[in-house]
Amino acid sequence: MSLSRARKAFNLEPVEGGFALFELIAHPGMLEAASGISLYEFPRQSHAEAYKNLGVDFVLVLPDSASEFPDEQDTVELDDHGSRSARWGVGSGSVWASTLPFKSVEEVLEYDPFSCAAGTYPYCQDEDPHKSVDEIAAAQQRGIDAQRQYAADHFLLPGGTIFVLFHYFITTFGYNLFCDAALCHPVEFEKLLDRFAELSYKFSEAWAKTDIEVFIAHDDIAMNASTIFPPDWLRKHIFPRYKEILAPVQRAGQKIIYFSDGDYTAVLDDLDEVKFDGYVFEPQMDLAMMIERYGGQKAILGNVDVRVLTFGNNEDIRLEIDRCLNLGKDVPGYFLNVSGSIPQNVPLENLQFYFEDIKRRRSG
Repeated sequence: MSLSRARKAFNLEPVEGGFALFELIAHPGMLEAASGISLYEFPRQSHAEAYKNLGVDFVLVLPDSASEFPDEQDTVELDDHGSRSARWGVGSGSVWASTLPFKSVEEVLEYDPFSCAAGTYPYCQDEDPHKSVDEIAAAQQRGIDAQRQYAADHFLLPGGTIFVLFHYFITTFGYNLFCDAALCHPVEFEKLLDRFAELSYKFSEAWAKTDIEVFIAHDDIAMNASTIFPPDWLRKHIFPRYKEILAPVQRAGQKIIYFSDGDYTAVLDDLDEVKFDGYVFEPQMDLAMMIERYGGQKAILGNVDVRVLTFGNNEDIRLEIDRCLNLGKDVPGYFLNVSGSIPQNVPLENLQFYFEDIKRRRSG
């Protein structure tokens, strides 16, 4: 079963077929075609059956809702706080605030992230941080158990966060105010960093009390060619706090997988000091280098280029899978993965070929 294959891969054991498969499918047409279940009527069932039928071993989440995007709109209003969602598909996408409540750097530096209730801007957490750690942990456990009812033994579901630390600030304050606060007011910003680190630590403490096996530590620190802030800044302000934030999860024995967009090659040595158990990465990073560096020592999840699936033909897609598997197949801990997610603009026939080709390789 795929659950067993995912566990073996994360434990750096050989797996049947030579590789595991990790995907985040946000493509409504693919989900419904693979599941035979209405996505909008039964979203969690549709996701689960699609992943099962496609042989995916590791799945980030089974959403319990799915909103259909109007064809004529590029974005959809989500709530009363001015948040909008990009048209990436279901269960995935980019959410940002159209109207930021912060008007000055002084407001940013004085902000206390514990001052808002769950579900109100700028929170991006599922649980109210005013609750106790045990209360949050119980809610997290209920959430993962609800998903497992549909996953059964077909694939592994993790816990985790999409905001370890750095990503909080862009989402909460916007890029300009974040840069102003962090780079022009470093002493005051240190205190704000500590407040957000305390928030993140609390959620890590809660996850450590659950029975998850894998913890996704997502924090977008990079762009196409480099980290967003200079590596030296990250080394001073972010990575030491990673160690503190993630300590409860590490003590619980949960495997921690780091996940960031872009090219974070320049800070791999620093991330290694945090002792992550694996990395999810995009095509901007060199798969051959990652396998040479970590093959058989850490989980390696990547790095099929979604642009090939979007704009290529069957031969292009086959060659892209070849590129990854020629390097990753039979390497303990390797997961084939379309980087980021599979959005709704990928041609359905290309996706169908992609998964059929993977199935053929595994059976062959």
